[in-house]
Amino acid sequence: MMILHLRRQEPAKALIFKAGLSLGVAVLFSPTLTPILLGPWIALAIFRPFVWREWLMLLLGFVLPHLYHAAIYFLATGKYMVELTGLTLGDSELNLSAIELSNWIFFGLLVLYSIWKLLVIRTTSVVRYKKQTLLLFHMTWLLSISLIIEWFMNGHLLLAVLIPLSIFISIQFLNARKMSVVNIVLLIWFIISGVNLYL
Repeated sequence: MMILHLRRQEPAKALIFKAGLSLGVAVLFSPTLTPILLGPWIALAIFRPFVWREWLMLLLGFVLPHLYHAAIYFLATGKYMVELTGLTLGDSELNLSAIELSNWIFFGLLVLYSIWKLLVIRTTSVVRYKKQTLLLFHMTWLLSISLIIEWFMNGHLLLAVLIPLSIFISIQFLNARKMSVVNIVLLIWFIISGVNLYL
């Protein structure tokens, strides 16, 4: 989420190169994260739409780890193409206990309330904050696509989507007027999560 530090008036070649490099490495380890590659380009379109050198730095940062990977793979195996194994498209069952289901329901309600509060706060905020929240929403739907792909291809839940959702919850908690309510919500959440962990 380093791309949230982008500013319209400040050069961001180093920052955007690091973002591209990080995403390139992430996609190497988990190809289902590929949709998130649109995130930095969306960020540049929102914050710095006309600085083309930064768009190219992003592309270079993403391609670089793939070039290293291809070169090392060729030196180690003598082959040019990396073979993907273990990707199967099929039915996946999700078996949740009652406490796990309650944990996810509680988390879902908390996320929905946090997004609603964020939209309320956004109406009276400065332009930069509005752009940052817009970027967070874009990152959320991109990571949701990755979660769906991972679920259908490998039968696992890719929980990277929790990163922007946790930011939504944090913003709501930081802007809460009654900290006692926040403490009660967090206590309930910790109790449910603890019970889910040990039972």
